[in-house]
Amino acid sequence: LVATKSIRNTVKTTMMSTSFALLAVLACIGVTQVAANCYGEKDGNILIQAENTKMSQGWVVKSQMSGYSGRGYIIWVDENQYVFQGKGLLSYDIESKTGGNYKVSFYSARPGSCNCRHDECNDATVKVGSKMVKLFTSFGSAMNTWKWSLYFDENHKKREPIIYIPKGRSELVIGGRSECYMIDRIALTKTGSQLTESTTTVPCGGSRPSPPKPAPTRKPAPPRPSPPKPKPGGKPFFKPYWPKGPASPKSAYPKCKYQTSWRPRVGVNLIVKNRKSHPIRLAYIRNRKPVPVGQVARGQTRTFRTHRDAYFVVMDMDFKCVRGIRVKQWAGSKMNVQIGGW
Repeated sequence: LVATKSIRNTVKTTMMSTSFALLAVLACIGVTQVAANCYGEKDGNILIQAENTKMSQGWVVKSQMSGYSGRGYIIWVDENQYVFQGKGLLSYDIESKTGGNYKVSFYSARPGSCNCRHDECNDATVKVGSKMVKLFTSFGSAMNTWKWSLYFDENHKKREPIIYIPKGRSELVIGGRSECYMIDRIALTKTGSQLTESTTTVPCGGSRPSPPKPAPTRKPAPPRPSPPKPKPGGKPFFKPYWPKGPASPKSAYPKCKYQTSWRPRVGVNLIVKNRKSHPIRLAYIRNRKPVPVGQVARGQTRTFRTHRDAYFVVMDMDFKCVRGIRVKQWAGSKMNVQIGGW
């Protein structure tokens, strides 16, 4: 027994000596540890996998649509943020070898399931200085197709998406803007360099970026009571409502003497089918302020994401009342609504 303990102590001492010697060698040759998820530069390009960061509210990682690289892509599932409200910010650590001007690009797409028009679901924002600037992708009528973004669009003035990146470590920040916009990769190409199909992701300082750590598991929240189901063949489930205050929809849209609205107790996907002979407007009333959501053309169907305790209102293009709203089907988190044609 004494001999066995002596042998164990000898082995332990030898291993510790070897470890200290190895650390000394690494220090002499200049090997340093690099933080995870830091993207370095190669041939004038910094290539980023969009899904390899901590997701903020509004962004979701998916992998249903083909053509992506890495472990998936990100998609903005929150409502349109045409006026930046500080939501959906994502941060990426980058390292530039010499610093300078870089062109920023999104490898992006939009799913056909969202029924987007040619001028919808096509942009996100990039932090430039102290403000967020829209980075636009020209899809035309294409759906389910990956394309690189083209230019900044600031106050309806288009320009080349050039940003300045200092030498060494810095941070790239992007934000969500258009619903259903998907991003697979983010490229930063230095002026005078070229982005090619062979461009790959490289780490800062020589260590490969690792995927983010999974978020700690939380206890599931207690189930919410299911919303009431509409009675078949009865009156429209929507009812008139005017919240008090100067920013009520009645004062915001003075031409409309009567509107219909709905206040869901939980967030649902609202599928709106317009059977009227003219297009209609849709808006939310949130914090007593009207927030325009979009339009539904004649005969078209669009999906909108409603929010808990946010009033959803419908009106004509000239802000007149829309009548004949009926709930066609309500199951789980989906709600089908038909306007007109009853």
